[in-house]
Amino acid sequence: MAVTTKHLIEDHFELKAWVYVSEPFDVVGLTKAILKSFKSSADDESIFNLLQDKLQHILTGKKYLLVLDDICNGNADYWEQLLLPFNHGSFGSKIIVTTRDKEVAYVLNSTKIFDLQQLDKRDCWSLFVTHAFHGKNTSEYPSLESIGKKIVNKCGGLPLAVKTMGQLLRKKFSQHEWIKILETDMWCLSDVDNNINPVLRLSYHNLPSNQKRCFSFCSIFPKGSRFGKDESIKLWMAEGLLKCCGAGKSEEELGNEIFSDLESISFFQQPYHLIVGRYKNHFVMHDLINDLANSVSEDFFVQINGCMVEGIPERTRHIRCSLQLTYVDKSLEPICQLKGLRSLLLKGDGSILISNDVQRDMFSQLKYLRMLSINGCGLSELVDEISNLKLLRYLDLSYTQITSLPDAICMLCNMQTLLLGNFDKLTELPSNFSKLINLRHLKLPYSLKKMPKHIGNLSNLQALRYFKVEEQNGSDLKELEKLNHLHGTLQITGLGNVIDLVDDAATILKNKKYLEEILMTFNGGREEMRGSYVVRQVSILDALQPSSNLKRLTIKN
Repeated sequence: MAVTTKHLIEDHFELKAWVYVSEPFDVVGLTKAILKSFKSSADDESIFNLLQDKLQHILTGKKYLLVLDDICNGNADYWEQLLLPFNHGSFGSKIIVTTRDKEVAYVLNSTKIFDLQQLDKRDCWSLFVTHAFHGKNTSEYPSLESIGKKIVNKCGGLPLAVKTMGQLLRKKFSQHEWIKILETDMWCLSDVDNNINPVLRLSYHNLPSNQKRCFSFCSIFPKGSRFGKDESIKLWMAEGLLKCCGAGKSEEELGNEIFSDLESISFFQQPYHLIVGRYKNHFVMHDLINDLANSVSEDFFVQINGCMVEGIPERTRHIRCSLQLTYVDKSLEPICQLKGLRSLLLKGDGSILISNDVQRDMFSQLKYLRMLSINGCGLSELVDEISNLKLLRYLDLSYTQITSLPDAICMLCNMQTLLLGNFDKLTELPSNFSKLINLRHLKLPYSLKKMPKHIGNLSNLQALRYFKVEEQNGSDLKELEKLNHLHGTLQITGLGNVIDLVDDAATILKNKKYLEEILMTFNGGREEMRGSYVVRQVSILDALQPSSNLKRLTIKN
């Protein structure tokens, strides 16, 4: 068997990490990211010296490969401080950096510099043909070939520009459309604004209006970050960007179409390590594409990293904020003054605690919020003032320490997405939970002891992580019958608790034509019923008949 370069690298280095270097430069955040890439958790630590000690301990005597991707900061003191622990690695260790600024390479004392040149004309044309003609013989389209070569010359040898333009023209495969793009004045626009490549701006200009709005919203994702396809679509839904649906088309279906179209012109990309890894439905934006998104979204979107950014424009509508312990109040106090805010996405590292007073301030003043994420913040409870957010459509409470949800949350009747994943202390939901009749996506924690009462009333649900049959009687399985819009995967646990099935039990699963996968787990069951356990298992399986559209069925225990 041939040994690949990938296998040689894996065998040669004991430790391997690929880390994107964000702006602004954050030594604490970058050290944490490196530790995480080395499979070492550092979420509970925010003191730089302690993080450096931990990194040094991991590296000592080990041969490592570190890739620092897209460095912009050339401050020698910062880098000397950050890279000090790497002096303790074994001989043969390597650090590779990528940068668009040659000065950075000199600051880091690079021993070898590879200066990537623009693609030559022949390679540019070959790349363009692959995407624009998509298998067609160019000799059969002499006029398009002539126009295409002139367009390629305008791309300046930038592979991303050539690929994006090729994919755009593939969708507009006519002489009239190609000439229109060749002769547009947009090639001549001087961009003082972030030096946006004219090809990329032209590609954006030619998008349909709904795709433009969805793409510009993605400026809320930080440079270099990965984002989930489903996450993006849920955020677009919450912002109302998918309301103009065609007949018989759901918002989710329209969102999937728009996402696929943006992916097809390389505005969204899947790096190889995401395609084959656990993040196969996650994407990134190239830095030049991210610059484009920020350019077209103007100042409606603001990102805050760690500390407060002074002078947030009053017309800001969307904020993504990475919280640090020292700056929680400083960051949130001025945000609460932005009365027209529609999205507030907070990200903590597990050690951040948002006090009840700050919560009350937020929920009482930011009444126009459509989206709220408090992901990774150390909340132990959610205050009743959450009920003030009547327009809220998206709420993410994942990775918090909440032990119970207030009844007030059941008053948020516009809620479409509620994410309660990765809880380990939440065992029960409010009794009026079924009032959230507009819920479409519900992610429940496995710590729940029983399903919400009357969950069958949430008939608009399209995504439900799992359904748990109650330990006491098992009679609530019937609640599943009304949830016929469920998509994707459904896990049913506790089937051993089912004692008696209703006569029409076959309809519980049979009408769920959008489900692709079902997992049935026969745990549970009272001790005195063990004698008839096998008989009941067979009768349950006989009664629960899935739709013929099902692609995968797993039965456990």
